[in-house]
Amino acid sequence: MLMRGGKQATRHGDRVVCPFVNQSADSGHATNGKGSNRHLGQAKVLSAMGALIVDSSGGITFCNPIMLEIFSKAVERALSYQEVINQPLASVLGVAFGKTLVGSSLLFRKELNGKRMRIGSWDVVGSTRLLWDRNREEPLGCIGYYLPYVPSFTYSSEATAVRHMTEQAAIERRYPVTAWITDISMEHALQLYECLVSNAHTVPNTKYCAFALRCAFNPIYGFLLLDRSSHQNEPDVIVSRAVTLLLRLIKAKDTDTFYHSLRVASITKVLGKGLGLSRQELMLLRYGAVLHDLGKLEIDGSLLQSTAILKANQMETLKLHSVYGARLLESYPSLRPFSIIVRYHHERFDGEGYPEGLEGDEIPFLSRILAVADSIDAMANPRPYRPTPLTTEQIIEVLEAESGHQFDPQVAKQAIYLIGQGELILDGRILAMGQGALQV
Repeated sequence: MLMRGGKQATRHGDRVVCPFVNQSADSGHATNGKGSNRHLGQAKVLSAMGALIVDSSGGITFCNPIMLEIFSKAVERALSYQEVINQPLASVLGVAFGKTLVGSSLLFRKELNGKRMRIGSWDVVGSTRLLWDRNREEPLGCIGYYLPYVPSFTYSSEATAVRHMTEQAAIERRYPVTAWITDISMEHALQLYECLVSNAHTVPNTKYCAFALRCAFNPIYGFLLLDRSSHQNEPDVIVSRAVTLLLRLIKAKDTDTFYHSLRVASITKVLGKGLGLSRQELMLLRYGAVLHDLGKLEIDGSLLQSTAILKANQMETLKLHSVYGARLLESYPSLRPFSIIVRYHHERFDGEGYPEGLEGDEIPFLSRILAVADSIDAMANPRPYRPTPLTTEQIIEVLEAESGHQFDPQVAKQAIYLIGQGELILDGRILAMGQGALQV
């Protein structure tokens, strides 16, 4: 008998069997009698999730159809159950067992939660559960749960499964109100799940989260989401007027920055829709985009217009604009939701950006989109330090070369696709698109 907390798993011969949810052969519903709604939700998760069990030696004792498909994606060829079951995981994948999610979990005797990874062409969220002996002294096996997700397919079964998985994590941590999670976007649900499983305390870590001000678990602003169901659905009059005023200040300071901001906002609109962002996320992204260089109001104009190679101290001053802009937005309550997007739009996917050197998924997703849009417009238009714009072919080459380095690979790939399809126009016409950039 294998045990994990109150759960048990049994050994049949040399195989480990996981009694996660029993399915009815007739209805497909869970049938252990503890509430049909809960089990229906679990069944939805299982139908979209890959499940894997390995024993302590790394042999595969179970995998479901989705897990078999994930294996096939990983090795780039179709695999059969005969090629997987009772085979060493390391042999199936061609990598050391300790470098796999379940292998690492067994090696360090630590359960892992909410780990995002790329397997073949799929983005996957993985978690593990260790199966212990009766005395909880030795792990006898490990269960791996792998949930594929496609951010551009917002209303897919994968999105429903992600929301359900996140809500269950919140319920397990005894959060009193969780129904609101069923209405959030997939990206928000993934971020919230990561917050929930990565923190020992009871309040999710909202420091780097683009959804911090839309999270009902936020200890300061959460009540707004619960009390106002339409919170952030539409930009209110106060926000629109405030943004218009700030745009006028930017234009008075530097017309190049003003028009650049409008163009970037229109690029993010196209990119955001291509990536499947929700209406609320598009609004947040495009307001953040139009204000992303707000901090340049505090930078000397001669430095902004300089055509010379900047000295090290001048570069450090210029880099402060993202922090200055975020601080300005934080000082005005209605504009605070955009401050996080603005603060981190110069972070790089490889961790070499500024102001904090965040890396990969540490960077808010909307800031990663803004970073690509900002760079595309900088390359496509004359700049004080480079009078001649890059050609469309050169821009695509840069996006390809910097994918995974400066840019989020998913966002860069989508931008390249949209440029190739003619949906993202890199000439003067984009300015006309920019005039309507604030209309959702």
